[in-house]
Amino acid sequence: MRYLLNQVLSIVIALATPAAAAVRQNPAPVPVPEVEVSQHAPADFAGAWEYNAAESLNAATGKPEQAPRSATQRGRGTASARGGGAAGGRAGGDGGFGGVPGRSSDIGPTPEMLRASRDLMRDLLEIPESLDVTVTPASITFKDDLDRSRSYPTDGSKHSYRLGGSSYDARVVWKNSQLRKDIDGDYGFKMSEVYFLSNDAKRLFVILRVADMRRNAPMVGADRVYDRVDRVEAVAQTPASR
Repeated sequence: MRYLLNQVLSIVIALATPAAAAVRQNPAPVPVPEVEVSQHAPADFAGAWEYNAAESLNAATGKPEQAPRSATQRGRGTASARGGGAAGGRAGGDGGFGGVPGRSSDIGPTPEMLRASRDLMRDLLEIPESLDVTVTPASITFKDDLDRSRSYPTDGSKHSYRLGGSSYDARVVWKNSQLRKDIDGDYGFKMSEVYFLSNDAKRLFVILRVADMRRNAPMVGADRVYDRVDRVEAVAQTPASR
């Protein structure tokens, strides 16, 4: 399974790198990973999922996205403490935003723009230790281990959301047994999330990519794996019991 995942992710990574010049001139949505995935109906995505730290990778380094921790160490701290900043891989950097759409390349972003982009990326790349997914014909709802719930219509329409201190717009749609979420933030921020299942529907793969407007910038994102758990087991593993 790990070999299969690595093969799939290598294809995703190859297809998820936009032409730098085109992005600098006219920032485009992060490309949709076109990969061979097992055929599943949207309802198959519903259920309780647990984050697999050993199999989840930082897209920039290929190493585990989150350092292994024991059950007693899995506290409810800040995003950085929970590994939310690991996928960025650029501590103290500009969050991958070296320019502002519509401005000359010699005019850099202001500190406020950089701070807003970093904060949004940090919040969006925070790692949910568990996900409870509910699917209806018109929407999908994610509830994380902090009991935060967000519902997204799956007709491709744009809606606004808040996460922590950040706000963003998102469009969500089903395509070829994948769930695709395209995210837009202020100052040209763009990010994609693609969800698909293993053949036996016991694993959920989540590919996250942040678009970068700088030439030859390192990739920013994560390749996450979630394992399906019984709802009875999921209840037994609530934060209070961990």
